Amino acid sequence: MYISELALHGFKSFANKQRLSFGEGITAVVGPNGCGKTNIVDAVRWVLGEQKIRMLRSARLDDIIFNGSDAKKALSVCEVSLTVHNNKGMLPLEYNDVEITRRIFRNGESEYMINRNGCRLKDIHNLFVDTGMGADAYSVIELKMIEDILSENADDRRRMFEEAAGINKYRHQRRATLLKLDATHADLERVDDIISEVENKVHSLQLQMKRYKRHATLVEQLRDSEITLASLRRQSILKELDPLRKNVDTFGKQYSNRMDEEKGREDALEILRKEYEKQREELSKIQTKIDSFSEERQICSNQMLVLSEQERGAEQTIERLNDEKTDGERKKKSHYQRIEELEAEYAAVEPKVKSVTKEYESLIDALERSDVKYSDAQKRLDSLSEAQIEHLKKLNNSRSLRERTEEIVDEKIQALSGMEKRSDDHDEDNKRLKSKQKSLIAERKKCEKTVDQNKVEMEELESSITQFRAEKHENTLEFHRIANRVETLESQLQFYREVVERGEGYSGGARHILNNREKFPTVIDTVANVIDVKEKYRPAVEAALGPVSQSLICEKRSDAMKLIEQLSGEGMGRVWIIPLDAVRNKVSTVEESQTGVDASSVVKCESKYQPIVDCFLKGTPIVKKSAHAEKCLAEG
Repeated sequence: MYISELALHGFKSFANKQRLSFGEGITAVVGPNGCGKTNIVDAVRWVLGEQKIRMLRSARLDDIIFNGSDAKKALSVCEVSLTVHNNKGMLPLEYNDVEITRRIFRNGESEYMINRNGCRLKDIHNLFVDTGMGADAYSVIELKMIEDILSENADDRRRMFEEAAGINKYRHQRRATLLKLDATHADLERVDDIISEVENKVHSLQLQMKRYKRHATLVEQLRDSEITLASLRRQSILKELDPLRKNVDTFGKQYSNRMDEEKGREDALEILRKEYEKQREELSKIQTKIDSFSEERQICSNQMLVLSEQERGAEQTIERLNDEKTDGERKKKSHYQRIEELEAEYAAVEPKVKSVTKEYESLIDALERSDVKYSDAQKRLDSLSEAQIEHLKKLNNSRSLRERTEEIVDEKIQALSGMEKRSDDHDEDNKRLKSKQKSLIAERKKCEKTVDQNKVEMEELESSITQFRAEKHENTLEFHRIANRVETLESQLQFYREVVERGEGYSGGARHILNNREKFPTVIDTVANVIDVKEKYRPAVEAALGPVSQSLICEKRSDAMKLIEQLSGEGMGRVWIIPLDAVRNKVSTVEESQTGVDASSVVKCESKYQPIVDCFLKGTPIVKKSAHAEKCLAEG
């Protein structure tokens, strides 16, 4: 027996779903600090039933759920699944692979499953008892637990040895048996009390029984008297019944004659109704044509108004552009004159700037050479520091080399002091060069003031560019927000897809059939999977169908009966099955409401599934407002 796979989703730092596969033997997880190695150990301990939050290095239970980051939203659920390969049959289950799943929500609700079937925490503890695995066993050992094991008292060591010897199960069973014995003794004492109470009641019931027997004899006598009285009344009633029967026969003949006359009148009325329906259909066609013509007229008038507004706006734009053109030509001439003046000033200042720049570059070269020397000294200093740390480590590991190591450390310390003195000298030189650099920068700033005046006009142009960049930055932030939202929705979609793949939400029998399609070839699919509903009508159709949407579909009624017999024999729970040959087309007798649409008209499916849609949705109106729904209810 060994762990073959570990699946994590939303546990601590594992925001996305991750699967880790393990083989027989030793598997090592290697990575830098903070990458989640210890979180894997915590996940194994948690899925095995650990209830102590401090053992999971957390303060609260919802701390183990992913709390979000800068790029990803926090999740509301976490799930860990551990697959154990039961090749040696140590677990009391008839499966080669046993999957243990634990799921927790932020509201505090939790679920436990064994092979995707709901169970209790106690079932998981009983499954791993005396197998060497479990939340309180020593199969999961942290670094600090080794010291705890060595420093435990005799009782704790005894518990560890009992866990290793495999007798913990019997100790738990013994404790449970003793508790049951105490409960049985209490029940026996209660039974004695109940027996004394029952004896008192039996005495009173015996007295009541004697009264009941006397009452039964009186009732029997009364019944005989009533029977004789009823026979006498029956004879008198039969004598009165003969003339009444004759009257009934005469009235029946008169009724049949009147029914024949009424049937002829109903035939004439049906002909008149058909003629009325034809005229009504013609009137509705004429009304639709009138409505279409009025809509076209309204569209044309709107287009004329839009075109007139566009024409007036274009004329105003042309006038504004002509004014801007004249103003731009005037500004262009003034800018050209200003540029010529600035070029003359720049030609006068340029020689002085070049001389100052050359002197500045020479000082920069000297500063760079000193920086190179300083960096070399710093590197040598770092190397010496690393050598010192290495020697200190060797000193802790080996006492026999202590004296020789101390001599080497002293030499390195002396060399380090010399390097520090030279480093101080380089720092002073660097400060002196920086002071010269500041004086040169001050002179350069005086020369640059004249150049800055020329840059004012350029800054006005750059302000518009900055505005565009700010808008671009806002658009980029909005894009990132949308991308984060999309990523969150994709993770939720992935989670819901997994829920749908596992069949959660369906009844136990339906989920068993959907997960084992090869065993049930007569099942076609569910009602929800064979129909396609427009998005805006989806909630209304789901409410109208109710549990029918989870029903299974098969071809024949006999196939449905076989499935029910097979599922009832396996005890898989209830299931809804709709055979296609048992569904009849529904003829709607309710006229379609003008304020809504028929639910069957917004659903698309193959022709062979159309009777199911008509049976459950035809004649059911979908309206936009509750007032319309009340109106439909009032219309019947």
